[in-house]
Amino acid sequence: MNEERVQNEGNNVSSIGNQFTIEQWDQSNQVNKKIIFKRRRLGVIAAVASIIFLVSGLNIFRSYHHIKELKKEKIAVQKQQAQLSEQVASLEYDVKLLNSDDYLAKVARQKFFYTKDDELVYSIPQTEEAMDKQAEKALRN
Repeated sequence: MNEERVQNEGNNVSSIGNQFTIEQWDQSNQVNKKIIFKRRRLGVIAAVASIIFLVSGLNIFRSYHHIKELKKEKIAVQKQQAQLSEQVASLEYDVKLLNSDDYLAKVARQKFFYTKDDELVYSIPQTEEAMDKQAEKALRN
């Protein structure tokens, strides 16, 4: 048999260059190529999965931030609704007062100085708020 010895550079290890060793080297190279291919494929899959997770995470973060803003807006709208409800209740009360003949007569006498027969009016300066409060008290009594 023809035995050739191939010496690797920098190593004192040599290989016999017969058919068997060449087949073994080829098989080893094929196995290494398959392992490298699998590692690369796994790396690509990991990169794609990382990108998908990153995009999903960003979307979740944006959604969370949007929900947080909507909750703040909801609170502001609820406060505004409460204020408007109070205002509506006050206006409804004023409408009820204006439908009362006694209240209208008192307001006309106070603001426009109308009098009943044999009645004297003494004008004392007051603010409109004080007059409204007096009229409401008089109506309640």
